[in-house]
Amino acid sequence: MTQQLIYKTLEPLKLSQKDALSFEQQIIEADEELISPVVQFIWRKPPRKLRRVERPVYERIQCNEFAFVFKYDAGKPEMLHIDARHSTTPDDAIQLFYSQDAIWHEKRNRFENHSQTHGLYWFWRDEIKKVIMVISCFEL
Repeated sequence: MTQQLIYKTLEPLKLSQKDALSFEQQIIEADEELISPVVQFIWRKPPRKLRRVERPVYERIQCNEFAFVFKYDAGKPEMLHIDARHSTTPDDAIQLFYSQDAIWHEKRNRFENHSQTHGLYWFWRDEIKKVIMVISCFEL
């Protein structure tokens, strides 16, 4: 029997500049890892170092006991980063989180969940409160 997932959109999360820079740096590094050399030729990578972030706002979705935090895309601010860059949705990320066991990637300092079709990179913002920062969700 599979667990029923109950979703609720929460108030957006605002991060300090320091926390936002750290989160967004992990997203940049994951994107660089995931983009093939052919796509890199036509897709302009974001800057390696972010200079200033004005207390960015992040989407938060509660699903059962966990809160998932998603970044909006800098190039398409009305879309979430995982949708704009990887054509995946929060539902894809959450389903993968619940359906596949996570492994710890020590070198990258993140957790990873993989299925036959998707990958998810994430880390704890607050493990006690069960807040998860979604770095990336992508199709394999």
